[in-house]
Amino acid sequence: MNGSGPGGRLPMPVGDPRPGDDPPGGPTQEEVHVDDVPSPRSAAPAVVLPAPAGAGGYHRLLERYLSGQRLLAAAEERFRLLVETMPGVAYIAAPGEAGAWHYVSPRLRDLLGHDPDEWLADPAAWTRLLHPDDRDRVLRQEADWSSRPASVHVNSYRLLDSEGRYRSIQDVASARAGAPGEPVVWFGVLTDVTDAQESEAALRHSEQVLRSVLETALDAFVSIDEEGRVVAWNLRAEEMFGRSVEEVVGRRIADVIVPAELRGSHTAALHRLAAPGAPDLASHRMETTALHADGTSFPVEMVLWQSTTAGSRLFHAFVRDVTDRRRMEDELRALAFGDTLTGLANRALLTSRLEAALEDAGSGGGLVALLFLDVDDFKSINDSLGHGAGDRILCAVADRLRAGCCPSAMVARFGGDEFAVLLPLVGDVEDALGQARDVAALVREPVEVEGRSRGFTASIGVAVARAGSGVAAAEVLRDADAAMYEAKRAGKDRVALFDPTVLARALARLELKADLEEALGRDELFVVYQPCVHLRTGAVVGFEALLRWRHPELGVVPPLDFVPLAEETGLIRNIGDFVLREACRQAAGWQGARGGRGPAPSVSVNVSTVQLRDPGFVAAVDRALADTGLQPWRLVLEVTESVLLTDVSDTAALLGELRARGVRTAIDDFGTGYSSLSYLQHLPIDILKIDKAFLEHLVTAPGGTSMAGMVVLIGQALGLTVVGEGVENDEQRQALLGLGCLLAQGYGLHRPMLAHEADRLVAGLSG
Repeated sequence: MNGSGPGGRLPMPVGDPRPGDDPPGGPTQEEVHVDDVPSPRSAAPAVVLPAPAGAGGYHRLLERYLSGQRLLAAAEERFRLLVETMPGVAYIAAPGEAGAWHYVSPRLRDLLGHDPDEWLADPAAWTRLLHPDDRDRVLRQEADWSSRPASVHVNSYRLLDSEGRYRSIQDVASARAGAPGEPVVWFGVLTDVTDAQESEAALRHSEQVLRSVLETALDAFVSIDEEGRVVAWNLRAEEMFGRSVEEVVGRRIADVIVPAELRGSHTAALHRLAAPGAPDLASHRMETTALHADGTSFPVEMVLWQSTTAGSRLFHAFVRDVTDRRRMEDELRALAFGDTLTGLANRALLTSRLEAALEDAGSGGGLVALLFLDVDDFKSINDSLGHGAGDRILCAVADRLRAGCCPSAMVARFGGDEFAVLLPLVGDVEDALGQARDVAALVREPVEVEGRSRGFTASIGVAVARAGSGVAAAEVLRDADAAMYEAKRAGKDRVALFDPTVLARALARLELKADLEEALGRDELFVVYQPCVHLRTGAVVGFEALLRWRHPELGVVPPLDFVPLAEETGLIRNIGDFVLREACRQAAGWQGARGGRGPAPSVSVNVSTVQLRDPGFVAAVDRALADTGLQPWRLVLEVTESVLLTDVSDTAALLGELRARGVRTAIDDFGTGYSSLSYLQHLPIDILKIDKAFLEHLVTAPGGTSMAGMVVLIGQALGLTVVGEGVENDEQRQALLGLGCLLAQGYGLHRPMLAHEADRLVAGLSG
């Protein structure tokens, strides 16, 4: 035992305990007498033979002697087999650290890998192999137990095996004393219980881990027996249901957390599960309603399973409060079918309703109409006034459509500035077109934005299909979208009805958009130059650089067909940089063509909203001037009026940076946007260009009352240069001269020309 061995080897019990006799702490400590067990190392007992009584008597005595010897040898053999085949190591040893070892069974090699002869030769071997943390305790107990012989003692300690590992040993031994005054001897058995202890420790650890998991789980854990009584209830269950474990254990679960209206179905389900022969419940997931201690109900999700212990079934559940998840699902459902900005239906919901309308057999084959509208120039408006103002405009449009459309209509926002109106039943095509015109009128009503009343327009496409005809919702959406683009192509603020040619043009537009993405890399884009002349002298004072695209299949594509595509895709940044560099390079060569006599012509480059809002735009202008050597004052950047009015302070700062470099700025198509004289006084503007639409009425209207005349007067008052655009004939030229406008451009003066033609024109002026 703790001291079985040289220093206290605990003797082993003689005979095995009967199953079930051992208490939980180890074998029963009862006295075991071994007086009748012969020691394997003791000599055969001396036999005193009586004097022979004749030959027959001698032989009988000899037979009795030999028979006794045979019995003794057989007993010794049985003892040897017993100790050498038993699972443990049998030993006989004297107590104390230096106590001699009288016998160690060969099983020592299997148990610890040590040679029994080494232990017999070295009494201190056992003590050295004891774990340092166990040695003092074991030797102390051995000394104490040695004073009480004949009792069986059980001890546990660790011994070092031949491979350097400590093994857990159970030592069962009894101290025996011989005749009075003779030393005590320990008889014992050593058993390796390492695996059993490790298994027991692992089991205890698993149980601790399980308890820890259950008590720290985010879900409530509840167990009930076959009668529905609570047998387990973790901390999360206390928090979730508002009841302590002491309060609920032993009570029926139905009375604790099941709402009154569900108790009947709960009880019936429990009876089915607990009935004899009922199949096992394995990981069943369900959602239901639970009851809190305060009387409120809330939704829960449960995972149910069962286990069987000692023939009785237990039912277990992890319970999760899904109140937040249900709320989130409702919100996601609203987001999935609603537009968060305007509160209208979104594309998904309208598409679903459109599909239902097209399949509605109850409509008697009536017509279904879809209006697809897009706010004209909204991107420019949004960039000019800011995204906050843009959102207010979209909300205003949504409110008007919601209030102004017929009750049966569904209004939806498709994203950005696109809206759709579903008319589930219209009388005919004219009815659909009439309602589309009413929608267009609703959009035109002025909106109060940034303290000013502003008007807007929309382009509307109309697609009509017959219910029950098999037409898919995706086709109707596609057709209405194509018709909307046709309305924009026709001049905006229009209503267009879909027809097959519209679809063909829409598909062609998509192909054109794809081709444009590769046009710059394939050198298909080029620049032409339209002269600006002095109306009295005819001298060319400048050129406007105009972008052109020579498509490999379509030929020269008009700018109105591809510039909007470039702005939509963001390609306008790269394309704009290309035009800027080409124009500066071309203009830089005109100074030499003039022969040094007089200033060379300037060059004007149109700048889009996207470019002007690019933080790197000023740096791009600097690079173009530096790379080409063009004098900054010979570069004019033309912008539209609406672009200039975007964040006036930021715009003024940007144009101020350009003016500080010598670059000039012109307002293109002045008078067609949201003009304000106060803006002109605060922005660093150099040139006003009269829109060509005003020149059409210039000849018939008196000079002082025409719009062109007003622009000239404004320019003169502010000290700005005024240029007339779109001069078609000599009458317009003379009318401009009469107004005091000395500079103009247009087909009536010069048509746009290629770069080498512009070079020849400039060179001709040098003579």
